[in-house]
Amino acid sequence: MNRRRVATVITRMTAGAGGVALRGALALDPDRYAVTIITGGTGLSGQRVESTDEVVTGIDAVKDAPVGDLLAEAYAAGFDVVRVPALVPQLAPRRDAAALRTLAALYATGRYDIVHTHSAKAGALGRIAAARAGVPWIVHTYHGFPFHAFQPRWRRTAYVAIERVSGTLHGRTGAFALQHLGVMNRGAAQLSVSVVPDSGTGQLVGLAGKMNILIEAGKHSYDFEYSLPEQP
Repeated sequence: MNRRRVATVITRMTAGAGGVALRGALALDPDRYAVTIITGGTGLSGQRVESTDEVVTGIDAVKDAPVGDLLAEAYAAGFDVVRVPALVPQLAPRRDAAALRTLAALYATGRYDIVHTHSAKAGALGRIAAARAGVPWIVHTYHGFPFHAFQPRWRRTAYVAIERVSGTLHGRTGAFALQHLGVMNRGAAQLSVSVVPDSGTGQLVGLAGKMNILIEAGKHSYDFEYSLPEQP
């Protein structure tokens, strides 16, 4: 049986997001899926891997890794690993353009059946590159929003725009708005996310739903219940 080829793409293979990406890859049946993990070159503290190469693979991708990087664990688990130094968390037009080209080339060469992106920058660039490369299945997992009130307005607006224009849900593209509600009750935190009514655009017009963010034993998981009208 031919295994489906999966590219797991994440901006930084660190902290909670990196752990979720790694656990998700480990949960896939190796007899059915061949996983490659692709990440950038920035660590948890901002330390960056400097390389003149557009792509670094295998043992070269994990040596001299930034602090907190989990790519070595992925490599030890038997996954193919790739580091794209141009993929960075901050807005950087030249690096972003280079990362987009590199990701599209990697997808085309790897002939992936599925691209699963994590976090905002990898989600935006990774999904655009996957669409350009003709990847059949594109999935995204978000790990919180990277825009905050203390950031400059131009940066918040840019990140919001990225989240809005590059959304794909169940193979249908468009944009929609999410409303967050957080409640603290005697030390117990609850956070829910709901789709703002009538905010869907493109192929997501009419989208309705809610997402619960669950935290159990220090681990995050997401439960998204949604409905979409049938396409004509």
